[in-house]
Amino acid sequence: MSGYRVLAPLGRGAGGEVVAAEDLASGRRVALKLLDCPPTAAVMARLTREVALSRRLGHPGLVRMIECGVLDGRPFQAMDLVEGTLLHDALADAPFPARRALAISGAVADCLAALHAAGVVHRDVKPRNIVLRPDGRPVLTDLDAAALEPAELAPGTDLVGSPAYLAPEILDDRPADGRADVFSLGVVLYQMLTGRRPFDGSAAEAVEAIRRRTPAPPSHWVPGVTREIDAVVMRCLAKDPAGRLPAEKLASHLTELTSRA
Repeated sequence: MSGYRVLAPLGRGAGGEVVAAEDLASGRRVALKLLDCPPTAAVMARLTREVALSRRLGHPGLVRMIECGVLDGRPFQAMDLVEGTLLHDALADAPFPARRALAISGAVADCLAALHAAGVVHRDVKPRNIVLRPDGRPVLTDLDAAALEPAELAPGTDLVGSPAYLAPEILDDRPADGRADVFSLGVVLYQMLTGRRPFDGSAAEAVEAIRRRTPAPPSHWVPGVTREIDAVVMRCLAKDPAGRLPAEKLASHLTELTSRA
């Protein structure tokens, strides 16, 4: 398939690159994720599943996939070109005001709740996978690591994602579900509130900290953070998944906190 013309690079990750492109049939601009691997049957089946999932959910906080195919010998996914700023880049201005951090996290939690209701775990919630639109609304991207729960998140599943944002049950190769995403979102919220990650250092140091250490609450770094906000962040970061709120309840709680911030 060669119905796209590449216009400009947008970013690169470990498994490929994202470029702006023109759909030659419609003339509209889209984003193409081009993978650095052969278009095997397994790869194309995974990409097809992600497109189908995106279409089925239709959540405004989840980037819309258009189609997948092969371009110049490389597997690709075409998706809406979301105008905005990566949260990773916006964090250069962190700490964020509490209201902004809570609003972003609440919207992401609502998107995760929709994924989890469909039986899907994102598995890679991090600032590089969240785009902030010009109006401040977040869009969650990159379903590449997503897995159906619980079968595809049973022990022995390959480790994916960024270690500093992964839940301890995934790091320890234990059964995991949507509450692993809640942990990752808790790390992101902590970072927005304080300007630092709760588990930092090298990849190995971050993994050890996630397994063994309870971080100081956000108010330790930013005294203006309330005890209520501390409580919800620390509950997201609970080592035991049973201590975390499910995404649907977390979204509701964060919305309520946003209205009072």
